[in-house]
Amino acid sequence: GHALFIDFASDTTETVPLAGVGPLVVVDTGVRHDHTTGEYGARRRDCEAAAAALGLPDLRAADLAMVETRLSGRLAARARHVVTENERVGQAVARLQAGQEIGHLLSASHRSLRDDFEVSCPELDVVAEAVVRSGASGARMTGGGFGGCVIVAGMPEADVRVVASAALAKLGQVPAAVFEALPSGPAARVL
Repeated sequence: GHALFIDFASDTTETVPLAGVGPLVVVDTGVRHDHTTGEYGARRRDCEAAAAALGLPDLRAADLAMVETRLSGRLAARARHVVTENERVGQAVARLQAGQEIGHLLSASHRSLRDDFEVSCPELDVVAEAVVRSGASGARMTGGGFGGCVIVAGMPEADVRVVASAALAKLGQVPAAVFEALPSGPAARVL
């Protein structure tokens, strides 16, 4: 019943209760991740260049004011996504600890991944938009981008399946899978 918050800067972990989220449902759009074009590596290089332009070892130390006043164009967009995503994670942890919903943060994250980081695709976008229009508290793509899955908060699996299927049908697609994500114990080796 908990999520795992990992802070890579301090190398610490914390469990965070998921009580305020409602069901978490995963929609596999059926679009396979394609990292062969080098776009994933390009995002990393953009972030490294943005940090260097700001005189920082990485973007973890940046704030939005620095990004908006000292960067422009593509580097500003990439850095803005990283800075605001880190802020959203902190807000999500605080809200979950207080038993509050985080759907609006998921949706804001998706918009940032789509607009600033440019790692979304039409299938991810139509599913995220359709489920929120139909009553989900929020949705965002998950994983490395350029295809893959959407995680939906606050809408039952059966409803997500109907809405996602209809949205993807307009693009000539069907979901590869739709399932509720249930937090479980840690992975372990089975002998």
